[in-house]
Amino acid sequence: MNEVYRKETRVLIEKAGIPVAALVSVGDLERLTRLDREWAAGTRALQEFSAAFQDVPVAELEERVAQIIAEGRARDGAERDNVAKRDARFAVIDQMREAFKDVPPEEIERNVVAIIREMRQANEGSIKSEEQSRLRY
Repeated sequence: MNEVYRKETRVLIEKAGIPVAALVSVGDLERLTRLDREWAAGTRALQEFSAAFQDVPVAELEERVAQIIAEGRARDGAERDNVAKRDARFAVIDQMREAFKDVPPEEIERNVVAIIREMRQANEGSIKSEEQSRLRY
């Protein structure tokens, strides 16, 4: 029982050499119960989907589902690229949080935003200066 409790083993119970039950940890039982609920929900969803499209020819349904999947994959690829770019940009903030563990995260974020504003203003100022210089000549 202790080994089952510690999730070190599961015990198969047989009657006349035929498996009839199992002794598993509470965690295993909870996981099995959750999986059963998820399976039942998935089955219900498939049944509802099937009923909703029972008058649509199978070939048309397959074609439309393939199209939806292709569109989703294309969108997901673009989203992954955007997420990667965003993550790279925000990695600096994570590095700052690590470097300044004693500073509250809200303060770090406010400082980063202020620095970005200052840099943008400086950049806009230099662009305006360059444009004005070009206009003089």
